[in-house]
Amino acid sequence: MLETKTMQKQNGLKANALEARIKRLVFEEQRAKKLTDIATEKAEKLLKARDRHQRELEEKAIRQKKKFDAIQEQL
Repeated sequence: MLETKTMQKQNGLKANALEARIKRLVFEEQRAKKLTDIATEKAEKLLKARDRHQRELEEKAIRQKKKFDAIQEQL
């Protein structure tokens, strides 16, 4: 009788520990997904900013070349 109660108590403790571990793993998975989403979003923003910057530099170079060509034609 005492053994049965002890085993039931141990099984209950094991079940509680397992449940707590599952909850923690679910929480960690959600947290990792959130952090991954944030990192992906930041990376996309950085790539867009880099492309925009590159495009602006190219446009500036084209404008300067046109300006230089116009000055050359006047001379």
